[in-house]
Amino acid sequence: MYPKELKYHQCHIWVKFEDKKIIVLGLTEYVVKQMGKILLIDTVQSGKKISKKENLISVLTPKGKVDFKSFLTGQILEVNNNVLEEPNILLSDCYSNWILKIKITKIPRLMSYKKYKELVNA
Repeated sequence: MYPKELKYHQCHIWVKFEDKKIIVLGLTEYVVKQMGKILLIDTVQSGKKISKKENLISVLTPKGKVDFKSFLTGQILEVNNNVLEEPNILLSDCYSNWILKIKITKIPRLMSYKKYKELVNA
């Protein structure tokens, strides 16, 4: 349910390091299942610089809108348009379908899969 090779943030975002400064991230299975059907995903645009606490990803569901705030600083390198065009792809495989690729300025504090599993099972 939570791949061991990934890192996790408490806001239910998974992170994969491509190298020390480049990451891809997406939404965890836990939060995707909580949201159910996804109508729309909106993100920061490619090329934009981001700071902590800025809106990073917005998800519109039949239950309402969920905003995911940034927990890092850096620059958006790429947005996965496949996910934006077909957001419900996350329901079938959220870990293969990253949302943003970011060049980070500093490695953020993240959790192991074990710590994240403890968080969602608490």
